[in-house]
Amino acid sequence: MNDKYSINPDTFRRWMKVGSLIEGEYLNILDVGGSPNNDAIKLFIPHRITAANPRYNNISGTSLPFANESFDITISIDTLEHVPVAEREIFIKELVRTARTKVILACPFDDPLVSEMEKAIYAITKNPFLEEHIKCGLPSLSQTLDIIEDIGLSYTIHNNDPLIAWASWILLHQTNMGRFDLSKVNYLLNQAYDVEESHEMSYRKIIEVFKENPEKSSGAFNAVETPSSTLSNGQQETVATNTSGDGFCEEKTPHSTDSHKEMCPSTPVTKGMVSIVIPTITISYLVECIQSIEKNTPYPNYEIIMVNDGSSEPEFMDYLASTGHRVVHLPKNVGFARANNEGFKVAKGDYIMTLNADTLVHENWLTIMINTLESSKDVAAVGPTVLRAGTHVIETGGCFLDKDNARMVTSFLMGKTIQDYPQINTTYRVDTIGGACMLFRRHVLFEVGLFDGNYVNGWEDVDICLSLREKGYKIYHAPAVIEHYGSFTRNKPSTEDYSKRSWENMEYFKKKLKKHSLRLSDTAEQLAQRERYDEAIKHYQMAIETGVGLANNYYNLAIAYHQTNQTDVAIRCFEKVTEYEPQSAPAYNNLGVLYFSKGLRKKAEDYFNKALSLDAGYEEARQNLKKLRAQLKDV
Repeated sequence: MNDKYSINPDTFRRWMKVGSLIEGEYLNILDVGGSPNNDAIKLFIPHRITAANPRYNNISGTSLPFANESFDITISIDTLEHVPVAEREIFIKELVRTARTKVILACPFDDPLVSEMEKAIYAITKNPFLEEHIKCGLPSLSQTLDIIEDIGLSYTIHNNDPLIAWASWILLHQTNMGRFDLSKVNYLLNQAYDVEESHEMSYRKIIEVFKENPEKSSGAFNAVETPSSTLSNGQQETVATNTSGDGFCEEKTPHSTDSHKEMCPSTPVTKGMVSIVIPTITISYLVECIQSIEKNTPYPNYEIIMVNDGSSEPEFMDYLASTGHRVVHLPKNVGFARANNEGFKVAKGDYIMTLNADTLVHENWLTIMINTLESSKDVAAVGPTVLRAGTHVIETGGCFLDKDNARMVTSFLMGKTIQDYPQINTTYRVDTIGGACMLFRRHVLFEVGLFDGNYVNGWEDVDICLSLREKGYKIYHAPAVIEHYGSFTRNKPSTEDYSKRSWENMEYFKKKLKKHSLRLSDTAEQLAQRERYDEAIKHYQMAIETGVGLANNYYNLAIAYHQTNQTDVAIRCFEKVTEYEPQSAPAYNNLGVLYFSKGLRKKAEDYFNKALSLDAGYEEARQNLKKLRAQLKDV
C-alpha cells in the first residue's frame, strides 16, 4: 500500500496540492507553523525543509530569525487561522521577507459556509484545532490579498478540498477512531478523491505568491458577501440594499481553476516577436493566406505556426512541409479553440495572434495592430477591421454586448461598406473582437488560461475577451484590414451536426456568462467595500453589459453613484431597477430618499407610498414617509 495514500485524506489533499506548486530540485524550504517531524510533508516535498514553530523550536512566525530571502520558498499551511488577528499582517510579511522566489500560504478563510461548517463539526467532535479557529476567527481573504497587493506582489489562488468532502472526512476520522483500520480507509478515500480540485465551494484556499515572475499580474479581487450599502438624505433615512440571490459566488482568481485553463509554458520568449498561429485542416485558402502574410507584413519579427488539426491529406501535408514555417501536427481534430491552444503553447513571441486560414491580410496590417496594442499597457487584445473577402462590406469592426436587443453580441458596422463609414479607419475601444484575427499580449493570454477548449468552433473568442475585461484589461479595434472568406476551416461533418454544436456552444456560453457577470458583481462589491467607488462603478457597468442580473447590478450601481454624489445618475439606475423588477419596494423607497434630497417632496412621497403598496410591512419606507410628512407639516 502506497504510504502517500495511507495518510489522513485531508492531509493528503493538502500536501499533494502544495507539492504540485513546488518545482525544482534540492530546494531550501521554510515551513512556518509546521512540525520538524512531519513525515507526511516529506512524501510530497522531497526537499530540505526547516520548520519554524513556537511549539517545537520556539521560533515565532511574526519574528523569524532568518535573513531576507534566505529560503527558496516559504510555506505556511493551515497556520494563519491560529495567529491572532492583530499579528496576521506581520506574519504574512515575514513569510514574504524570508522567501526568494515564492510564498505558499494555505488555510481556510472567512467564507460564511466554511465558518458555519467548522462550528457544526466542532459541536460534534470538540476538535481543539477547530476550537482555536472559532476563537481567533478565520482570516479575511480580502484583507490577506490587500496585504499581498500592498507589498506589490502577484498571486494565484487555488481551491483545495471540496467543503463537503472535508467535512465528511473530518467526521469520519473524529467519530470512528479505533473502530477499524483507518489506514485502509485513508487509502480508499484518497484514491477516490485523487482528482482535479473542485471548482465548487472549497474548504481551504492556497495562495501562491510570486516574487520572481514579472509575467504574472496582481490579480483580481475575490468574492465577498453583498455589502449593506445604504442611502441617506442627511438625516439617516436609509434603506437596506437589495439582497436577492444567495450572496455566494464563484471564487475568482488571477488564474482560474477551470479545467480548460493552461499555465504558461517554459518556452523561451523572444522580445517583440509576434507568433501568428493558424489552425487549419485543409490546404484550401491556406496557400493564399500565407502568401498575403509574406507579402504584406513589413514588420520584421514574426513567426508563423500552422496547426494541423488532425488532417492527413497528402497534398496538405506536403504543403505544410514545404513552407519553411513551423508546424504542429495534432493526431485528431480537436476544434478551433484547442488547436489554437496547442499553437500558443509552442509560440516564442512576446505577442501571440490567432489568424484564420481563410483570411487575406492587407498591407502593414501587423504593424498597425502592434502599435494599437502598445498604445496603452492596459490594452490586452486587438482586432482588425474584417471585410467579407473580395468586397468592401464590413464583417466586423469589433463587437459590443447588446443586452437591449436581446442579443449578446453585435458586430459593429456589420453589413456596412468601408467607404461609407470612415470611422472604421480609427482606433476605438470595443467589448470583444472576432476570432478570425486576434492579437494578444502573451502574458495576459496565459493569465486567463488561453481559449476554453470546451467550445467547438464558436464563442471562444467572446469568452476570452470577457475574461480579459473581467481582469480590468481593455480591448481595442485597430484600423488594420483583413479579408475573411468565412467558416472554411471548420470541420463540419454535416449541417445538422454543426447546428447541434453551435447550440451547445451557445448554451455553454450562457452558463459561463452568468458566472462572469457574478464575478464582475463580486469584484464591484469588493471595491465598494473599500470605498473605491469609481472602480466599482466600472465593474458594475461591465456586469450590466452581460445582460445577467440586471436588477441587482443596477441597484448596487445606483448606490455607488450615490456614494460619489451623482444623484441624478443614481436615480436613473433605480428607475432601471423598477423596469426589470417592478415589485422592488427597496428601489422605490430609495427613489423617494433621493428625490427628497433634491427637494422634490411630492415625488418623494409618491415613491414612499409606492414602496408601501408593494410591501405594507416595509418599515424603512414607513419611517421615511412619516419623517417626510412631519417636515411638510412643519413647513
